[in-house]
Formats: sequence, structure tokens, C-alpha cells
Amino acid sequence: MPDEKKVNIKTIADMANVSVSAVSRYLNSGYVSEEKREAISNAIEQTGYLPSKQAQSLRAKKSNVMGVVVPSMSSEAVARVVDGVSGVLKDEKYQMLFADTNSNDAEEVHYMGLFKSFPVDGIILSGTKLSKMHKIAFNKLQLPVVIVGQKFDHYPCVYHDDFGAAKALTELLISAGCKHIGMLAIPDDDRAVGFERLRGFRTALKEAGRPFSMTNQVVRVEFSIESGYMNVEELINRYPDLDGIVCATDSVAIGAMQRLKELGISIPNQMQIVGFGHGKMGRVVTPKLTSAHLFYRQAGEVAAKMLCKLIDKKEVEESQVMLPFEIATGGTTKRVPVKGENG
Repeated sequence: MPDEKKVNIKTIADMANVSVSAVSRYLNSGYVSEEKREAISNAIEQTGYLPSKQAQSLRAKKSNVMGVVVPSMSSEAVARVVDGVSGVLKDEKYQMLFADTNSNDAEEVHYMGLFKSFPVDGIILSGTKLSKMHKIAFNKLQLPVVIVGQKFDHYPCVYHDDFGAAKALTELLISAGCKHIGMLAIPDDDRAVGFERLRGFRTALKEAGRPFSMTNQVVRVEFSIESGYMNVEELINRYPDLDGIVCATDSVAIGAMQRLKELGISIPNQMQIVGFGHGKMGRVVTPKLTSAHLFYRQAGEVAAKMLCKLIDKKEVEESQVMLPFEIATGGTTKRVPVKGENG
């Protein structure tokens, strides 16, 4: 009898005197003549051969495993998305295979290919940058994929109204008396958090008849408290009359608030500030941060339910879903006067 450690599909084919493709068809429940089926079965029984996880999954047609690719689990927003995904997959009897890419788009593509070979039944991608490289990867996968957090034309996705939220926050600052508003913005290669939020900011200023200068009113930052802390002073230096700041994320806003306090700038009396996400930290800082509440957990739930339907080849009512937002006002903005009030 062959060494158990060396037994593979070719070993079974040789013992049964059939082709490797015949063994593969047998393992995948394809057509094999009765004579060959019996020979293959006997060979497997003699050797105790256990097919690979992939072969077992193919034979069952379904692995009941979902791949979930995220940029960073240190992000509260991502954690809330994953929480939503996890709840739905648990109810649907799926297991979750998880990958954290550290915001590396090449790693996103790598993990999607790795998940295909596992295999998984489908993939949820919470990405920050979607490129031609991603599109090629999606086409090669031949698996259902649902994207969370970004709108990607012609692919199933669940995303937020980043433009509308940024426009509403900027309008809030204008209504609260700000005359000179700047933005700590994420780079444009992140379509949602970078490009769309900056577009909402610019549109609100334009509609209010306010001037806009990319050089003076926008400083690019990263997704971190440290980046907000390090760059807010640069924005003040570029735009000395600054009295309001739109921050691309809550974490950026919290870092900026800390530095403003160190500089002796009073919030909201001298500087009003807003963020995105309405996370836990923004609700416990002093003053409490005014922020756009984005429904991250719901995004994960909607994406997971959509993916389950796609896997089961059920009809999906809407394959591109934009979720709404709510403005949660805190102490970093002044109270907006109601019509009819004095002053």
C-alpha cells in the first residue's frame, strides 16, 4: 500500500487504472461509469485517502464559508461593518474567513485570489481604493462579490451618501455662523471618503456663494488622530481667518481638537469643527463632536444579505444600495438659530 502521506489524486487514479480527470469527476459528483466508480471507491477505501478541503467543497457544491476582506480592524467603522456581516452570516449558517489588509489595495487583490482557492462561496470587500486591478481580479474570481463603503459601477455594492453628508455638515457650519471654512481631507484615490466628501464640501460653499481655494482651504491627511493633530496647524497657517473645519473622519477631528486646545483656540467659540462616523470616541470627548452618523453596521448587514442571495442565485431587488445619513449635533458647533428667534 502507498505511504499515506504521499497519497494524492494521481495515486488513486493509478490504483484504479483510470485517468486523473475521472477521479476528479468522481470527487465532484460528475459522471463516471459504474465500473470506474467502483474501482475509484475501492482505491479510496484501501488508502484511506481524504480529499482536500477544496475537493470536498466542490463535491458539496457549497463550502458555507464567506471571505471578508477589510482595510483595518483597528477602525471602529470597519469593526461595525464586520459586526453587521457576522450577525447575518451566523443566522445563515455561514462561517467567516477574515483578512485584514492594512489598507493595502494589492493585498486586497491577493486575499481575494487566496480565498478563491480555499474555496469560499462569496466575498465581501470593504475597500478604500477600487482600481482596474480590482476589476480584473473580480472578473477572474468567478465568485459573487459585494463591495462595502465604495460605489463601483456594474458591481454589487453598499455605500454611504458621503457627498450628501459632507454638504450637510458644511451647510451646518455656515448656518452656525462660520465665514471661513476649511477641510482636513483624505486623498482623492479613496473615492468615498476622499473625493466625494471633498465634493460635498465644495458644493455647499459654491451654493452659499462662498469662495473656495484648494491651496488655502484644503490640507490632505491620513486616517488617524495623529494626522489630524499634526495637520490642523498647517490649515490655520494657510487660512488665517479660519473659523470652521470639516474633518474627513471623526478620528481626524479628534486629533485636530486636541491641537486646537493646545493652541488656546476655544471650541466652538473661536473654531467650530465637524467629523464623519459618529463613533464612540467622538461622543465622549469634550466638547462632544458634531458628526455625520453613517450606518456602518447596517451596511454590513445589507451586504451580507445581498451576497447570500447572489450565492443562492436569488433575485436581488437592488444591487447598488446607498444608505442615508443623520447629522448628530454636539458641542463642537454653535446652536443654529431657529427662524423667528431674535439674533
